[in-house]
Amino acid sequence: MRTVLYANNQLSSYLRRNFVLCWQSERPVPVVTIDFGDGRVVKRTITGNAAHYVMDHHGNLLDVVPGIYGANAFQRVISGSLRLWSQLQNVSDFKREIIIETYHKVRLKNIRKSWSKDLRTLGIFANVNLKPSRESLAVRAAIRTKSKRGIELPVIRSVQVRKRSAQVHKITTLREKTSQNVWQQIARLHYRDAKLDRGSRSVIEWQNPIQITASKALVESPVARLIRSFEKSLAEDTMRNEYEFHAKIHQWFCDGEAQKGFGYMNERVFREIFLTPANKPLIDLGEAYTGLLGDGLNN
Repeated sequence: MRTVLYANNQLSSYLRRNFVLCWQSERPVPVVTIDFGDGRVVKRTITGNAAHYVMDHHGNLLDVVPGIYGANAFQRVISGSLRLWSQLQNVSDFKREIIIETYHKVRLKNIRKSWSKDLRTLGIFANVNLKPSRESLAVRAAIRTKSKRGIELPVIRSVQVRKRSAQVHKITTLREKTSQNVWQQIARLHYRDAKLDRGSRSVIEWQNPIQITASKALVESPVARLIRSFEKSLAEDTMRNEYEFHAKIHQWFCDGEAQKGFGYMNERVFREIFLTPANKPLIDLGEAYTGLLGDGLNN
């Protein structure tokens, strides 16, 4: 996050102008230590993940951006959240709910459309109905009668589960068409979104001074190869996080789940999106037999 997003000159300026950033740790991140026995030791984190929660000044959730994104793609996503926030000024609570739900419906539709387009570009058939669904006549009638909104509208919407499950089915169809190899091909279509700017590259170079010194006589430095490899991985992470995981979060907003608050959504994001629930301290890493005393755990 720090290297890709906050070190990016354009994005960091945009964030400072428009957002108040607040950091909170969800759970300790596992750190693996590899001792080569000759004095060399490698320490690195595993299964670490983070999400950006976009909230208004009352703490109401507007969007959740899961995982790592390239700076260009990330700015596009949060600029949409900023426009959503501006639409919510001086509106009633009821209208606010409708505006937020509509925003996420449109976003979900756009993801399906872009994902389908990418698959067609790659010659992969993925035919899903992308026509936007309209609110039923019953819903529109209930909205017009203020006294009935609180009683009738939740009941009417509860019987529309099948329509919403159809939206989920469309995403599932796209996901089934997208293998690991296809994700890599999609990433190549959007490689520009993952390009690191001078600010981010400087951070990586600062973190790898030995490789820079050792490579002065080489045509391409190890750091340059490292950056290029990282950009490829970042492009894939960006597209998968947006198409697969952000789509699921948009659906949660459409279903009114975000109204249950930050705590509920945060727990669900880490449990269902990142697969690292807070109630599993070992994240299933201790479920395989190692042949070591106490499974190699040092308490």
